[in-house]
Amino acid sequence: MEFRNSADMFSQNTKAMRETNDCTVKAFAVVFDTTYEKAHAHLKHNCGRQNRKGVVSREVLAPSLKKTKHRIGPYSKTNRIMLKNFIEKHSEGRFYVCVRGHALAVIDGVIYDYKEGLRRQVTWAMRVYLED
Repeated sequence: MEFRNSADMFSQNTKAMRETNDCTVKAFAVVFDTTYEKAHAHLKHNCGRQNRKGVVSREVLAPSLKKTKHRIGPYSKTNRIMLKNFIEKHSEGRFYVCVRGHALAVIDGVIYDYKEGLRRQVTWAMRVYLED
């Protein structure tokens, strides 16, 4: 399984905006193939994210995506799977994935996160289909 460090990808943006606790912003930017600034603005205006604070993605993200084709599940708080097994089952596609207290992106089996770690439980996941 491949790993790409999303913290390194967005370090300039994080420093420029003086952000912390922005895993949701980074995961959103990667999954939706957009800029850090656009992801930050969407989460702030549509999901109620405050600067330097996270959001509970499973509660606010899906309702904010009115015009985006996406599918939630089958993983939820009661139906969990380990991240390694999730990637094996979903080797293709774009996924916004939540593990306890954290969000990351998985695209075609590649993990976009600040650290490598396959032994985390997926508590919520959403597949995103980008418009052509």
